[in-house]
Amino acid sequence: TQIIRDLFAERNFQAVISYHSYSQVILYPWGYTNQPTTEQQLLDQIAADMSGLIQSVNGNIYEYGQAAADLYLTNGGMIDWTFGTYNIPSYTLELPPIDQAHGGFFNAEEDIQPIFNENLPAMLYLIDWSVQNFSSGINPSRRRERRSGPIANMKDKNQYGREARARREDKDTTQNSKLKTNEPKTSGVKNKTIDIGNKAINVRKYSPMFIKEHKRK
Repeated sequence: TQIIRDLFAERNFQAVISYHSYSQVILYPWGYTNQPTTEQQLLDQIAADMSGLIQSVNGNIYEYGQAAADLYLTNGGMIDWTFGTYNIPSYTLELPPIDQAHGGFFNAEEDIQPIFNENLPAMLYLIDWSVQNFSSGINPSRRRERRSGPIANMKDKNQYGREARARREDKDTTQNSKLKTNEPKTSGVKNKTIDIGNKAINVRKYSPMFIKEHKRK
């Protein structure tokens, strides 16, 4: 824990994904309270985009939502610390399977590569989004700059909150939780293509208003 703390204090990290198993969900802060963060709408839309990209590979649906409000309370989680301290997009991604009946914490060896393949586009998307919206490199005063930086005013500048809210109002909740599922959206932003096995997945260069289009070729 101390090593991770010191590493974050030294380096200019721009986003966080903490991979866990199992449940097949994407969670964002807060975990310790069901109150929304100041960046709730932005975090929700990024999660929706990542969910759609994952689904585009093998068809697996990863639900998404705020950890405490939509699933359950988790005290002392990494994403609460990274978001609360550094104000950067932070996610817990619970890998497959979806429940204990399908294997729980112990995936079969043949599942490892497909799970990696379906998660790669979402990971690259978050990296791409963060690089475009935050500067990189070592920055000793990064905490102060984060508090007044792009994520602090992005949703107002880009009308991000209103668009995300409208999309959420059109979604149905699942029977067993408040977590949401995603349907692919389209936009006219230039494509960037990566190869995933025998498929080519379009991962686009993002602006903050961007809604992901993903397709198989």
